[in-house]
Amino acid sequence: MQLQRWLTGIGLAVLVLGVNFILPAMGLCILIFLVALCAELEVLNMLFTGKDERFCVHLGLATCAVVIAVSVTGSDVWLAVSFVVMLASCFVGHLFAFREIESAHINLGKQLLGLFYVPLLASFFVLVRLEPKGAWWVTLAMLVVFLGDTGAYYAGKTFGRHKLYPAVSPNKTVEGSVGGACCSVIFGLIFQSLYLPEMSLWEGALLFLVLGLLGQVGDLFESFLKRSVGVKDSGRILPGHGGMLDRIDGALFAGAPMYLYLRLFQAG
Repeated sequence: MQLQRWLTGIGLAVLVLGVNFILPAMGLCILIFLVALCAELEVLNMLFTGKDERFCVHLGLATCAVVIAVSVTGSDVWLAVSFVVMLASCFVGHLFAFREIESAHINLGKQLLGLFYVPLLASFFVLVRLEPKGAWWVTLAMLVVFLGDTGAYYAGKTFGRHKLYPAVSPNKTVEGSVGGACCSVIFGLIFQSLYLPEMSLWEGALLFLVLGLLGQVGDLFESFLKRSVGVKDSGRILPGHGGMLDRIDGALFAGAPMYLYLRLFQAG
């Protein structure tokens, strides 16, 4: 299982890096579009299981496509407009798909989660890619999260004694979390010193710590979501990993802080 997991992970890394650096920015934007649709479908299938709820699945996929496509413009204004579209579609879907008033608040909450979780977070990676040196910033964000995840696994396996959140993820430990955060900062600083020297040391250390911790939050959140609906994996598309969401759950949370950093500290 571990060998299969590593082979799949390496294959995905080669694909993403190849598209990111060999093709124009639009190449990665298209890849993000496809990955987001796949992950969004997994989320929606977990949340909406009834036959009368398929409308919400279709609406969610359509909205996800619109949001990612709009983010390709690189405009914050258009992205804000797309969020309004998301809200409107959420309320429309709720009105047409559900008839039980007593559970209306639960169904509405599921729709909001299904419409915002993947599209909103994935769109920030598109915006990061469209920034100057965007290919390097995207690579840095993913590197910090994925290597932090790997570091957390091996640190927890070696030193783990205290459970982090057993109700959601029984195998995760406090020691693993600390080890993962340290790996995120260390490898992030190495990458930054080699390829992005315009970033200061203190900025990098703080950003990489935030990205690493948010990556862990993303991982825990997806585990929380899966347990709440009673599934082990979000899907079966990736051998050794499960679903697409299982692979990108931590990375999803890294796009927004990376984009915020670029706008505040690297703009102009």
